[in-house]
Amino acid sequence: MKQLFYKILCTSLFIGYSFFIGAQSISKIGIEQLPSKITEELSKKYKKFTINNLAKKESEGNEFSYELELQKKNRLIYLTYDSNGNLLSKRKSKSFTYEGTEPVRKTQPAHDGHNHRH
Repeated sequence: MKQLFYKILCTSLFIGYSFFIGAQSISKIGIEQLPSKITEELSKKYKKFTINNLAKKESEGNEFSYELELQKKNRLIYLTYDSNGNLLSKRKSKSFTYEGTEPVRKTQPAHDGHNHRH
């Protein structure tokens, strides 16, 4: 009896989780699809940043938000706006990439402690 209960519970949770995940969709959009309130803020506060990613996230009930990833050198900023262009969240981080520009150290020949001249 316990096994049947756990099977039903697990199946219900899986179906519920699948429904929740399926209820949201994320689509990439162009800057022209943003509300003017957001584009004005970008041109004032973030004009030296590059937009790496721009997406519209839709959830059930026709509610949606805009998610942006901005970059200036190694600084990343993640912004989330509501459908009216109001800022919901802002998160900063740094990106770390290897570009092959790190200095190469010269290795010294092994020294056995004796003062030899060759």
